[in-house]
Amino acid sequence: MSIIGVELKSDLNLTDLELSWFFSAFLAAYALFQLPGGMLVDRFGARRTMSYSMAGLAVTTVVFAFLASNSVTTSIFLIVVLTVLRGLSGVFQVPVQPIAIKMIASWVKARHSAVANGVVSSAGTVSPLVAAPAIAISLNHLGWEWTLYATAAVPTAFVLVWFVVAQDQPEANAVRQDESEVSHKKASFRRYATNPLRPGISLLRSPQVAILSLSFFCAGFTYNLFMFWFFIYLVEDRGFDVGEAGFAYGALASIAALAAVCGGRLADVTSMRFGFYPAKVVMAVAICSVMALGLFVGANAEAGAVVIVGFMIAMAALAALEPCYWSTIARMGGNQAGTAASAINTFGSLGGVLSTALVPYATSLIGWTGLFSATACVALLQGVLWLPLARRR
Repeated sequence: MSIIGVELKSDLNLTDLELSWFFSAFLAAYALFQLPGGMLVDRFGARRTMSYSMAGLAVTTVVFAFLASNSVTTSIFLIVVLTVLRGLSGVFQVPVQPIAIKMIASWVKARHSAVANGVVSSAGTVSPLVAAPAIAISLNHLGWEWTLYATAAVPTAFVLVWFVVAQDQPEANAVRQDESEVSHKKASFRRYATNPLRPGISLLRSPQVAILSLSFFCAGFTYNLFMFWFFIYLVEDRGFDVGEAGFAYGALASIAALAAVCGGRLADVTSMRFGFYPAKVVMAVAICSVMALGLFVGANAEAGAVVIVGFMIAMAALAALEPCYWSTIARMGGNQAGTAASAINTFGSLGGVLSTALVPYATSLIGWTGLFSATACVALLQGVLWLPLARRR
């Protein structure tokens, strides 16, 4: 949507504020429905929940494209309807992360949990690597309407494959595990399934979970600033053309994908040697410091190449730390891993809601340079918030 947003804004005569409503609606709905989404995953299982969610995402994307492209004038009613559709898209995307965390907690040995989460995070960031240049090319040749229709085909195809091959329970798959581990995970699955509506809200009463959630709020602020506004920033403020900005956006995604796997592997190795929580804390502080440096350099550089390199460093650092969040909250959540993941993801999404909605106001007051420099301070705070977890065992 951020790439299409450039043309959408022009064709529908939208202001930056109105465009930000589309971004914020998606994130607000995504945040508000996190806990219910995690509960649905635990209640109905990954197979059915993911299938229905991706089907809904495809439908809302098609309807959005149809209404936006066939309207004679851009009325406030149309903007409201399109904003609601973007919110529904956010709702349908809610279960994806809880499903991933719960499946990893059920299937993967604890000593490999961070790298497994890194692989999942990497897959999520590879999609912009493939999609950004493709969408930019499609945008130039087909326009934003048909580009949206084409993107709706992706979740449609996914539903057809997922519904056939996915399994909910550990023993339903042919992955080879020792009998004790299968028995433990089978019992864990059944124990939680017998009481699926326990939302795990008690987890939020833990000071450590609250602190981790606040740190993830900061991560969500930075991540969604890049996800929704970085392409527009390159085109409108830095003077990149659409094709250049698309490939730059893809370059950031590629380095982030690699960093997520490497960060996960590093987290697993250091955790086995130095202890689970101390290793995560040291990684978080170091990585967030690098992230802040990259943001500051990218924001204040004059040369386009230096701008991209600075922001690539920042995105790589952000992605490298993400597996630490998911493996940590899964450990804290235990049998309620899906709902626990939804809990901190709520805060991450709220951080995204704030950053995407703040952009039009912040850039008018302090400019893009000031906004990204301020985000560097948010990155430092993100790392500092991990420090109290060093005492946890």
